[in-house]
Amino acid sequence: MTKTTSNPTASTSLTRGWRPAVGLRRMAAGAAALLAASAALVAMAPPAPAMQQASEQVALEKALDKTYPPIPGQWPSSADPTTCSVADFCDTIPIFVHEPMGIPAGDDFYLEVIISWPGGAAADDMDAVLYDNGQTEDEIDKAGTRDPTAPPKASRYTDKKSASDGEPLIIKLPEPRLGQYNLVVVHGLGVSQGYRVQAHLVIQKFVPPFESLEPPDNGVTTQGSDDAPPPDNSLGPGPSTDPFTTQEGPVAPGTSLDEVVPQADSELDGLRKPRAGRSDTGLSTEGALPTVAAKPPKPPSGAALLFWLAAVPGGLLGGLAFWLVKRRRAGFTFG
Repeated sequence: MTKTTSNPTASTSLTRGWRPAVGLRRMAAGAAALLAASAALVAMAPPAPAMQQASEQVALEKALDKTYPPIPGQWPSSADPTTCSVADFCDTIPIFVHEPMGIPAGDDFYLEVIISWPGGAAADDMDAVLYDNGQTEDEIDKAGTRDPTAPPKASRYTDKKSASDGEPLIIKLPEPRLGQYNLVVVHGLGVSQGYRVQAHLVIQKFVPPFESLEPPDNGVTTQGSDDAPPPDNSLGPGPSTDPFTTQEGPVAPGTSLDEVVPQADSELDGLRKPRAGRSDTGLSTEGALPTVAAKPPKPPSGAALLFWLAAVPGGLLGGLAFWLVKRRRAGFTFG
């Protein structure tokens, strides 16, 4: 028999030479599996939510001008500051508005917010709503004026002003005295590439009303205007319209009105003269009704006198006698 002697050193050396290769293959397979799992998780995960942005300050001397990142989602339902703090289709930007102090009496102020984005309305559709921070609902609760029959509101935020047409979106809120507000920017359609928010306070000066007392210039020249020729006060044919001018000429200086002899008016003379068809009073008699002379009343007839003087009194006396005789007979019967 031939005895075979094993070489443990060689076997050990061979085994150790293969271990590094096996370990590399296992590591590569594990890395590939990890990458595949990561890719699957990324594909299955929802888009990154649009979060509540940092609070901003707006004052008369401090304006807001800031660019925000894209909003990944698209608007599927209603949006308010509570929803948009976790949703992926809108942003909430808290804005604290400092009321300007020392503005003149009568002047007004308002908050103007402008939202713009790359590409304009043709590339993307966005809406903007400016909410309060619950102050309106707090005032209703404090005053106790809430309608008990009204359904409860889904949110305590109140819509103060909104804009949804075109680009840029412009919101103008008069007298923003609540302090804390919430700007909600909603992504509608298209692919969002980010947006820019500008906000500032505007002072509106009071303009007193102005009333022009001059007549309107409509191209018509009226008598007495600057463009009209002066009246002709010179002597000429026809009566003068100047009360201090007589038929013989103007009154001499120093002459009193008592010394001026009044002149008769020829037009009034014609009214005094009787004319055909007119009475002395100057009223026309043409077409008047003819005058009818009054006739004396006719004397009453003899039959009428006999009826009223004899028949009527006799009838009354006969009736009275009949009543007395009937009453006497009734008295004898009962007696």
